[in-house]
Amino acid sequence: MFVRWRRYSRFKWKRDCYRQPDGQWHMSEWYQNPTGVVTQTAILLRSIRTKQGPRQEMVCRLGTIQEGSEHDPLQAKRFHGHVEINLSFAGIDGPDREKVLASLERVVPRPKIDPRRNRRD
Repeated sequence: MFVRWRRYSRFKWKRDCYRQPDGQWHMSEWYQNPTGVVTQTAILLRSIRTKQGPRQEMVCRLGTIQEGSEHDPLQAKRFHGHVEINLSFAGIDGPDREKVLASLERVVPRPKIDPRRNRRD
C-alpha cells in the first residue's frame, strides 16, 4: 500500500441573472467559478496484479488539507484526525498503518501538543 497526493482546484457553482432587451429576466446556465483555493487530498492505494499488468486500486481517501496550510497546527490536527478515522474504517492495522502515517507526516507534520495543558507549544 502507498499514498498518492492529488491536487484539486476548488470552485463554486454559479448562475447569473440578466435582463433581455424585451424586459424579461432570465437565468443563465450553471457554470463553475474558480475560487483560487487549491487543496491536496491523500489517497490510499493498493497495487494489484491483473492480466493486463499491475494496477492501482483505491482503498480510501485519507484526508484533505488546503495547500499552504500544511504547517498550521489546527489544520494539521484536523487532517490527522480524519486520517485516523479513515484508516480505522478501512481496517488498516499494524505495520501498514505505521508506514502510511509515516508517509503522511513527511508532508503534513503532526502538531506538538503538551499533554499536561492540552495546548500547542
